[in-house]
Amino acid sequence: MPLDMPDMNPCSEILGITMDEAVNRVVQKMVTDYLDSTGSREMKIRFVKSIKVEQLQKWVRITADGSVKMFIVTAPNVESTSGRLFEIGDMLKPASYKAPAKNFARGNVFRSDCLKRVRWLGVI
Repeated sequence: MPLDMPDMNPCSEILGITMDEAVNRVVQKMVTDYLDSTGSREMKIRFVKSIKVEQLQKWVRITADGSVKMFIVTAPNVESTSGRLFEIGDMLKPASYKAPAKNFARGNVFRSDCLKRVRWLGVI
């Protein structure tokens, strides 16, 4: 079902899945993207084993190889730097290890076409 989305969140079609399922889809996309990239077998195994998903107060933090790849909003009323409210499931780039960049969402995990924005490095 198409939605009227904010300008900064160009995604469509809401999926009827849980947050855990959505996060697992994102992690699986990151793994698939990394496995399709160049690199030795050992590097690929190390990358896959290093992926961690941590639930924090307002978001999920996804890390791999010791660096943050992205944050996913899990709490309502999280405000962007422009004063807009993020939606639950919005994907954010990291500003630091502990916090996301809050300028705008790079997509939403509950929208089917946003997995194309996920790479092994995070969300683009």
